[in-house]
Amino acid sequence: MALITIICQSCGGSLRAAVGSSYCICEYCGTQVMLPSVEKSAPLIQAANHSIEGGTQPTQSEESAKYYAREEFQRKFATAKEMEKQYRTLGPDSVQHSNSNGKLTGGYAVATYFSDAKKVIDEADTAALSSDRVELSLCMARFCCLWQTDVFQKKDKVAAKGIVKYGLEKILMNHIIQNYDDAIKYTESDSDKAMLAKEKEEALIQAKQAKKKK
Repeated sequence: MALITIICQSCGGSLRAAVGSSYCICEYCGTQVMLPSVEKSAPLIQAANHSIEGGTQPTQSEESAKYYAREEFQRKFATAKEMEKQYRTLGPDSVQHSNSNGKLTGGYAVATYFSDAKKVIDEADTAALSSDRVELSLCMARFCCLWQTDVFQKKDKVAAKGIVKYGLEKILMNHIIQNYDDAIKYTESDSDKAMLAKEKEEALIQAKQAKKKK
């Protein structure tokens, strides 16, 4: 019977489960852990089925770690994009994010959702997520451009107060530049790099124009 090694998202415990099962129960905390499909499990089977002869214990493989890092990233990135869509359609006040620092709203909330996804990539530190980093960086850069305009026009009333108090204007400009630079850095095609560099240039021009109209 083929086995894979998975990590419980609740307690971090390392679990062994049979391929083909829909879920397993964490032996450490009792959480029901959903398992990947047979097709998605295939790359993990060989690495996870280490021999236990001589007392060698199975450990989470590098491939398994990459797989679950990407799964977590995609989940958090999907949430961030959904929150950005809600921000655009329903307005800044419709989005909230709660963390150890309290409850955030509007652009602050959306930016934090994106940061949650970025943290997964930064901690994974693997080239396998380079294409994901490009997409994430572009989404963050483009949202910061939108957010900056909304701040100047006082559509995001909470963030508008931070222009002077927290220097939000400069912070957003730096985020626009940094995220475009990251997208360009991790893009492989020279033609795509040139296209993103042009988009960055246009975005900075628009950002300066938005400032003049405030």
